[in-house]
Amino acid sequence: MISPYVAPAINKPLEAQHDNVVNLICSYYGVTFSQINVRNRKHEYVIPRQVIMLFLMHYCYVKSREASDLFNLDRSTASHAKKNHWTIVSNE
Repeated sequence: MISPYVAPAINKPLEAQHDNVVNLICSYYGVTFSQINVRNRKHEYVIPRQVIMLFLMHYCYVKSREASDLFNLDRSTASHAKKNHWTIVSNE
């Protein structure tokens, strides 16, 4: 039996699930998508961007190419975000 808490997320199209992840993480960090979608190396924008790419790759099974395309970045940036974020989390 599927949990009633999980069922609404399963029935949504993938794009809506990705939008939910983006909106949730942006609201948690107090930034907007337009702020983190600009090429900027400020820590307050890089971390949410990396977290979004990591969540999309790890929990939504999005390929690194698709995650990086969301921000118009190179695929290697998403791979770096995946490696770098686990290092940051383990040090905090």
